[in-house]
Amino acid sequence: MGRPLRLKAPDLTYHITSRTNGRRLFMKKKADQKMLCRCLHKVLVKYNVTIYSYTPMMNHFHMMIHLKKNTDLSKVMCEFKVLYAKVFNKKYKISGHFWGDRFRSCIVQPVCLSLPALHRPQRRESRLGGSPRQVVLDL
Repeated sequence: MGRPLRLKAPDLTYHITSRTNGRRLFMKKKADQKMLCRCLHKVLVKYNVTIYSYTPMMNHFHMMIHLKKNTDLSKVMCEFKVLYAKVFNKKYKISGHFWGDRFRSCIVQPVCLSLPALHRPQRRESRLGGSPRQVVLDL
C-alpha cells in the first residue's frame, strides 16, 4: 500500500513532527540543541518560512510553521533534516540514518485556533518525567 498524499496548498500553517531513527536521543548536549536551531533557522530563512513554535523533545520535535505561496513543505523539511543529520553525524563521527520515517504534518488553520496545540508536547513530556522546553531561536 502506498503512502497517503500530503495535503498541499499555498499560504497554510502546518503542525510538523519528526522522530529520530530507532528513537535514539538526539539532544545529547545543549550544543546539539543550538546546532539544530541553527540548521532550522538557515532553512527557514532560505525559504522565507514563518515559525510559530518549535519544541524539541528527547527523540523527536514538534514545530508549527507557516508557508508562503510557492513554498514546498517537503522540500523545506527534506533540506532541514538532511542538513542536521549531516552536521550531527559529522560532529559525532557516526554514519547511517539519523531520522526515522517521513515527517508527519497536518494543516492547522487559522493559527489562533491551534495555539493550545503548541503546549501539548510540553505537557506530555512533563507527565513522562522529562524536562519540557520550548526553544526560542536565539542565534
